[in-house]
Amino acid sequence: MMKQLSVWIFTSALCIGCTSLRPLPTLGKDSYLVDIDQGVMCYFSECFNLALIKPSLQDLPIALAFGLPKKAYSFSQKSLTKLLLSPPNKLYEVKKLSDTQFQIPRNEATELSFRTLKYENYILYDRR
Repeated sequence: MMKQLSVWIFTSALCIGCTSLRPLPTLGKDSYLVDIDQGVMCYFSECFNLALIKPSLQDLPIALAFGLPKKAYSFSQKSLTKLLLSPPNKLYEVKKLSDTQFQIPRNEATELSFRTLKYENYILYDRR
């Protein structure tokens, strides 16, 4: 009994760092998935935490890609999520898949956002 409990605790602890605790829908090559419950932006099975935007120096290029005025920006997870799901000037249409999951098209602005998250993930966790 004690051994089973230890295995369960160890397995549960490992899963705390899991990016996805539930399956994410697979979308076509022309779309991204934004899951506000898990706080991720995904392209196929490649998902990155939206909080990675905070250490980024790409705030201004992202803002300009979305057609925002040229000024100083400092996006947070919340503000980037809002920008992706409520693009200014109806830059693109957001499709609601569920209460927490949204499909957004690939375009210059969303591609730059995703590439920035991917780069920040690389710099913080994968670079050796």
